[in-house]
Amino acid sequence: MEISSRILKMNVNITSLFDVTNLIINKFMLISHSSKYVCVSNVHMCMASFDSDSYQKVINNADIVVPDGKPLVWAQKLLGHNMAKQVRGIDLTMALCDMASKKGVHIGFYGSTNHILQKIIYNLNSDFKNLKVTYSFSPPFRKLSILEDRKIVEEINASDTKILFVGLG
Repeated sequence: MEISSRILKMNVNITSLFDVTNLIINKFMLISHSSKYVCVSNVHMCMASFDSDSYQKVINNADIVVPDGKPLVWAQKLLGHNMAKQVRGIDLTMALCDMASKKGVHIGFYGSTNHILQKIIYNLNSDFKNLKVTYSFSPPFRKLSILEDRKIVEEINASDTKILFVGLG
C-alpha cells in the first residue's frame, strides 16, 4: 500500500478494500498490541481538515485514511496515483465483520441511536452467524464529562472488543 497522497491538507492512503482489510486484521490486530484508528474520509472531512488545524491533526494522525468519497479518488488520480481506488465505508465494515466472524474477533459500535444500533447488530448477526458483538453504546448528543468518558473507555476495554466502529457526525 502506498503511503498517501495529500489532498489540500489531508493525507489519504492509496489502497484497496482487500489491502486495508488485511492490514487491519492481520497486522494491526495480530502484530500490534496498541490501539490504531482508521478514518473513512470524504470531501466534507477534507474541507474540515482544510479549515481546522486541530481536525486536520486528528485525521492526519490516523493509521489509515481511506478514500470513501469518489472525489477523493479522482483527486488522487489527478495527482498521478493511477492505482487509487475508492474504499467505501460500508464495504470496509462488511469486509471487517466477515473476517471478524471467521476469526472470532469481537467487535463493537459507538455512535448513532440505540434503535439504529440494534438494527445494525440484528442485520449483521443475520449476515454473519458467528459475529461476536460485545459492545454497543449510543452516546448522548452533548459533550461527555470526564467521568462519563472514563467509564465508557473502561466498559469498552472490559468488553474485549478488538474492532470498534465509531460513527459520529
